[in-house]
Order: sequence, then C-alpha cells, then structure tokens
Amino acid sequence: MKKVVDCRDSIVNSITSIPPGPPHLSIYTMQASPSNERNILRKLERAMPRHQPLELRALGTAMFTDYATHQDDVLVAKVRRTDELFSVHLHVANMMQDYVEETGFPQLTPSQQQMVAEYGSPYAGFLYRPHVTIARVRERPDIDIEGSWTSGEIVLARKDDTGWWENIGIYNLGKQF
Repeated sequence: MKKVVDCRDSIVNSITSIPPGPPHLSIYTMQASPSNERNILRKLERAMPRHQPLELRALGTAMFTDYATHQDDVLVAKVRRTDELFSVHLHVANMMQDYVEETGFPQLTPSQQQMVAEYGSPYAGFLYRPHVTIARVRERPDIDIEGSWTSGEIVLARKDDTGWWENIGIYNLGKQF
C-alpha cells in the first residue's frame, strides 16, 4: 500500500482530505445496528482464518461519488477482482445477512436494488468494485497506480462522524488458532 501513500505525496495540491489510518480495501459495506457489533465481530473472528491471504493488484485510478457531498470527489485505486477476493466478499456478504439494516441508502438503480435484496448492500455481488481510497480531491489528478501486494488481514470498520472509517476489529487470514 506504500504506492497509495506515495501517490498522495505527488497530488498534495489536489487533496481536500485524506482518510485516517492506513489505506484499506473494502470487502463489503452494509448498514447495521451498533447493538449487533459484538455478534458481527465474533462471527468474523471465527470465519476469516479459513481464507488464505489475498494477492491483490492495482489497476489504475477512478473517481467515486461521496455519499455525503454527492460529488465525484473520491479518488480511488481500482483493484482487480480475483476469484479469491470475490469469494471472501461473497462469504462476508452472506454471513452478515442477519445483521443488515436496509435503511438510509441514497437513490438506487434497479441493479443496486437487486443487490440490496440479495446481499443487503447496493455495492455487493456483481456490483462489487474493489478499491483502495486515496483521498478526497478537488479535481481528478493526472496520476495512475499499478502494482501488487498481499493482504493477510480483514478489518471491520464503521463510519465515524467525519464520514471516514474507523477500525473496530482486525482478523488474520489463513491463521487458525
């Protein structure tokens, strides 16, 4: 993920804000009640060691829409959706079905509505677009990111009051205890 940090240094004049903490790749996003947090943490703790570390590859950059501002101002590094990554995504999506609360989504396309019905998230299943958030930017900078890395952990995070993510659980892949 060093390339993401290096990328930020080269576009500093375009950046409006940077997510706190180290860069991360989202496996699955959902809305859930804080009262279910402990159950979600336990479920992931038991399940994630069954998956092997993930070999990941960056495939350039893209702009995503920020939910709060409704502007295309989030610069991301696109990540190749391998069979292994998609398998972890679907496993987590299916495990979380008991905890999903389908409220508060912005206007959804018919495809997104289908994914909410099937997986509890408009960004799941065939609409899952793996990425690493680089920063919020004023305009799309002329920059590209490529490279590979191995991820040996899954992090459970929740959105904080600023709209960024805060980590609440870390799970090792491929390590049975």
